[in-house]
Amino acid sequence: MFRRFCSLFIVLLSLIISSSITYAQGNTKGTSAILVLGDSISAGYGVVNGKAWVDLIQQQLIAKQSPYFMINASISGDTSSGGVSRIPALLEKHHPKIVILELGANDTLRGFQIEQTELNLQKIINLNKQYLAKTMLVGMKIPNNYGEKYTQKIELMYQRLARANNLVFIPFLLEKFALKREFFQDDGIHPTTLAQPLISQTVAEKLFPMLN
Repeated sequence: MFRRFCSLFIVLLSLIISSSITYAQGNTKGTSAILVLGDSISAGYGVVNGKAWVDLIQQQLIAKQSPYFMINASISGDTSSGGVSRIPALLEKHHPKIVILELGANDTLRGFQIEQTELNLQKIINLNKQYLAKTMLVGMKIPNNYGEKYTQKIELMYQRLARANNLVFIPFLLEKFALKREFFQDDGIHPTTLAQPLISQTVAEKLFPMLN
């Protein structure tokens, strides 16, 4: 009995190790990586583990037997300046084919200058180009209590960046459920686990045509 248990344990351990190695081999230079550089929305803040929109996209890629795979480098609370400081090392490590850039919302919520946010996002886009990575720009909208003029300026900022760089562009990541309270956590800002399939659908509509 003990021998059978040991044999079973060794087999299971081998499967775990081989799975880890397979993932590690996929996470290398020159492969078809899709890098997500975002904040809490993409990091899956408050979402059931494995159910965030990035995970759901990864599952779709596997189902399609696509050579592409997701690398989620999103950090809750991150800003455009944080993205500027982190992107060089990420590009050098992963050499992604595509970078999904979802930053800027925290800048505006903290009252940062829109002009500086725009400069930072442009720096990231420029670095992506240097590494021959396509950028998908993801825009966000902030609550109207910040003032209509301010919210319009933010929308125009994302539009300018997308137009100037000829980017694949998602104007508002939460468009499919923004007015439905049941899709948000108690803070009224972060989407729930229930909302993740809708976000993944929004991303997939723009992302998958880029993979052809």
